[in-house]
Amino acid sequence: KGVTDAKIICVDLDDQKLEKAKEIGADYIFNSKDSDVAKKIMSTCNDKG
Repeated sequence: KGVTDAKIICVDLDDQKLEKAKEIGADYIFNSKDSDVAKKIMSTCNDKG
């Protein structure tokens, strides 16, 4: 994470795993059960994917 300014995005079904990912440095976490997850990820990436 210190080498680049890239954002870390984590997607999982398990909320506990997502919280752990946030604790260890994920910038964005998304639960893949969310029906709008793809739209939210694209928004995070300025619609560039």
